Amino acid sequence: MIDAIIIDRNAIPMLGKSVNNTLMLSLIKHNVKEVYLALDADATKDIYKIAKKLISNSVNVRAVILPKNQDPATIGQSEFFNCMNNSILLDKCNLLKFKMKS
Repeated sequence: MIDAIIIDRNAIPMLGKSVNNTLMLSLIKHNVKEVYLALDADATKDIYKIAKKLISNSVNVRAVILPKNQDPATIGQSEFFNCMNNSILLDKCNLLKFKMKS
């Protein structure tokens, strides 16, 4: 929850490493075009699962890679936005490459 406050931009705290069905359906129903996924560094493999679902529903997904053992609350807003600017666009072609790296 604190991470969402630090980000201060239309952020939705996931309260775990997965997107619940209600949120997933809401993103799809409201035709959300792009989602930035920012999970702790130890959860990058979970980004793959979430991204795969969203991509299959025509949502552009960007993976925000955070420094090891850090989260938005510890790195602060400006450093988080630097990570966001360097996010990786995941699509069908490079999603598998991302999974292999994590």
